[in-house]
Amino acid sequence: MGTPYRRLAGLKYVDGRLYQLNWDLQEPDLVARSSDGDEQWRTTVSQQIIGVHEQNGYVFVAGRNRYWVLHADTGQIVRERDDWVRNAASAGGSLYAAFSGILVRYEVDGRTLEKRWRAQSEYSTESGQPVIIEDHIYDLQYRPLADEGDVVVYSSAGEKRHRIDLDYRPHRLTVTENGLIVSPSATSDGPLLAVRSDGSRRWTADVSGHASAIAANGTVYTGHPLVALDAESGERLWEQDSIRPVRLAATESTLYAVTSRSRLVALRE
Repeated sequence: MGTPYRRLAGLKYVDGRLYQLNWDLQEPDLVARSSDGDEQWRTTVSQQIIGVHEQNGYVFVAGRNRYWVLHADTGQIVRERDDWVRNAASAGGSLYAAFSGILVRYEVDGRTLEKRWRAQSEYSTESGQPVIIEDHIYDLQYRPLADEGDVVVYSSAGEKRHRIDLDYRPHRLTVTENGLIVSPSATSDGPLLAVRSDGSRRWTADVSGHASAIAANGTVYTGHPLVALDAESGERLWEQDSIRPVRLAATESTLYAVTSRSRLVALRE
């Protein structure tokens, strides 16, 4: 499919549903689509959408300083709170939110979040999307005025385990079967970096554009134009010059891309 959309700025695929984030200063909205692209529902909120997370039949939508809870099947808003739940990841009944160098663990009870603990960086920093591997949380952090950053590793109890230092500003973490993939920001000169969970380097790949990498079925997708890499070795598998993505989402059989012309495209092998 290739229907044009305006201000289409984010994608996330969860259990058969594709979430499309539209960042509009006047009427930002979240659109839920089937895996074939059919619109299921659309919900408008009062703030620019920063992130979205689905868990246990509810969708948590983050704004600048509040969040909304939507019913995953209808998009109906069932709860609204003033709180920072910007970058979220979940494991079991817990949800972890990262912002401004702070990591917060919540217990999820239906549509309600109950705060359990809070950990904070010792210096001024910004946070990206955390990821979870087994019982550890990997929290991406970067300094706003410096071209460097790190990944801070916490236990599920909030104890800091170790730090993976980076000599460029990171943008996103992606989990593969073999460890982490670190995407650099668009303004960094750093390569796409594959690391083990202990922080040791596995491989690097120079790709243009730095569209945030995602992984599915043993393959890493990234770049502008679109590039597919083997997740284990970093070997370049193929390149699609006609697709120039700025956002990506994937299942084992389908790759979704928002292109530089704000078109939503689905690719299948």
